[in-house]
Amino acid sequence: PAILTIALKSAPAVGEATATLVQTPDLVCPRNVDHIAKGCSDESHLNGTGNVIVEEANSDENDARRLAMALVAMFFAVFYFGAMMGAVAKLREKTRSDKKPNPPIVPAIMATLRNKPFMYILPAWVLDMTAITMLGTMLPFFTEYVVMPNSVPECDPLCCQDSCRSEAMCGTTLWLAIGLVALMGANVLSMPFWLAATRYFGKRKSWLGFNLLTAVTDSLFVFVGQGDPKRTVFLAFLNGLPSGGQFLTESIVADVIDYDEFITGLRSEGRFTIFQTFLPKIVSVPAQTIPLALLSAFGFVPPCADGSPFHPQPERVKRFIQIVFFIIPSFCAFGSFMIKRKFPITEDMVDEIRLGCAKHANGLSAYDPVSKTTRSLPWYAKDLDILSTAVWKLDNFFVSQLDLIQNDAKTASQNGRTRIISSLQKTVYGLAGSGVVFLVLTLISLPLGWISDPMTSWIPSFAVILCGMSFASAIFNNMRLSTAKELLHNDATWQKVTTVIDDVLHDRRGTTQFGAPEGNPLYLGSSTQYILEDGTAIVHGTI
Repeated sequence: PAILTIALKSAPAVGEATATLVQTPDLVCPRNVDHIAKGCSDESHLNGTGNVIVEEANSDENDARRLAMALVAMFFAVFYFGAMMGAVAKLREKTRSDKKPNPPIVPAIMATLRNKPFMYILPAWVLDMTAITMLGTMLPFFTEYVVMPNSVPECDPLCCQDSCRSEAMCGTTLWLAIGLVALMGANVLSMPFWLAATRYFGKRKSWLGFNLLTAVTDSLFVFVGQGDPKRTVFLAFLNGLPSGGQFLTESIVADVIDYDEFITGLRSEGRFTIFQTFLPKIVSVPAQTIPLALLSAFGFVPPCADGSPFHPQPERVKRFIQIVFFIIPSFCAFGSFMIKRKFPITEDMVDEIRLGCAKHANGLSAYDPVSKTTRSLPWYAKDLDILSTAVWKLDNFFVSQLDLIQNDAKTASQNGRTRIISSLQKTVYGLAGSGVVFLVLTLISLPLGWISDPMTSWIPSFAVILCGMSFASAIFNNMRLSTAKELLHNDATWQKVTTVIDDVLHDRRGTTQFGAPEGNPLYLGSSTQYILEDGTAIVHGTI
C-alpha cells in the first residue's frame, strides 16, 4: 500500500495542497527538530525540520492511500480465494480405514499439555510471536518518529541548496515501504539457505540458530539514529534473514507429534496444528494492543485530523517506541532460544521414537529416549469403548485430582470427587466474576471518556483482553466441572472409571509397563509398513 500510495498520488497541478514557508530572519543551518507541536490547526503545523508551514488541507494523499490499501486488499482477496479453491479441488484428505472417534475438546487440550516436549515449544512460541508482532506493529512508529527521514538538512528547503531530496525521499511512506519489502524479501530469499543449513548443521542447531540470530539482528537497531532511513532499511533486510527459518518450527512439531503417537498410540496432528495456528492469533492481540495503548499514556502526540504530517514526539515517547520495537523483541528472541535449548528431542532420538511407534503398533515394549525408560502402550489404548466412556473422562483432570478419584475408588467414598467439584466451582465462579468485572470496566470507560484520554486509554484495552481470557477460562473449567459431576452422579460411568483409574495414573507417571507379551508380529498399515525381526524394525514410509 505504501508504494502504491506514492504511485497514485496526484501531481501538484491536479490539486495538491500548496505550502508557504515562513522564514525567520536569523537562519542557522542545520536546524534542530526538538520542537513539539502544540495542537493542530487548519492553517499551520510544524514539519519534521522545525519549519513552520502554512498549507491547505491535503486530501489527495489520503485518497491515494485509501485507494492503494483497497487495491492491495482486493488483490490478496482474489489470490487467497483462488488458492483455497485450488487446494480444495486438487488436494484430498487421507482417508482413514478406521473411523475412530476423536476425544472431546477439553481432554484433547489437556492431553496436548501433558506432552513434555510440546510444553517446551509452547512458551517459546509465545515469545517468538510476541517479538514478531511487536516488531511489525511498531515499525511505522519507529520510522516516523525515531528515524524521521525528513529531519536531515537535505529535506530542509532553506538549507539543502543543491543537495535537496525529493518529497518522496523525505517522507516516511516510501522508506517504510522499502523497509517492509526488504524485510519480507530477505525472509523469502533466506529460506533456501536455512533449508541447506539443516543438511550441514542439523535441524535442531539450525532451529536454535534462527532464534539466536533474530536476537542479534533485532538489537542492531540500537545503532539507527535520527535521519538515517538507509541504515534502517539495511537492518530491516538483516532482520528478515533469520525470519526465513521459521518453517523449522513446523518440522520440530512433526517430531513432537511422532512422540505423542509413541506415548498414546494415537496420531493427533489436529490437536497440535490447532495450537500452532491459533496460538499466534491469541498472542498477537495483547502484543499489538498493549504497546499502542501504553503509547498514549507516555504522551504520544497524535497527528492532525487534516492529514498533515505527524508531529515530532517527546523523548520519552521515542524511548518507549525503541524499547517496544527492538529491545523487548531481542529479549523475547533470546529467551525463546534459551527455552528451546532444553527441548528434549534431539535428532538422534527421532528415528528411535519412530522405531518405538512401530513396536507399539505391534504390541511390543519400546525404549522412551525422552524419559529414558522402557514403556508400552496401556491395554486400553485400542479399546474405543473404554477410551470414550472412562479414559477421556479422566483426561479432564490433573494427576493430583486423579489421586483423589483413585482414593474414592479404593474406599468407596465420594469425598475426593466432592473436593474436585468444590474446587472447580470456585475456579469457575472466580473466573466468571473476573470476566464480569472487566466487562463492566470496559463498558463504563465509554461514557467516562477513558478511551480518548491518553492517560487512561490503556485501561479499556487491558480490560477487554482480560475479559475475554476470563470468560474463555471459565467456560473451559466449567466443562471440566460437568465431567466431575458426571463421575459423582452417573453410576455407569463411575463403574468404568474404577476399572482404569489405577492404570491411567501409572501411565501418567510412567511407572508401569503395559502391552502384549513380546513377539515378532508383522503389521501392514494402510500407508506405512513396519517389519519387525528380532526386536528391530525397518520402517518404510513416514510414520
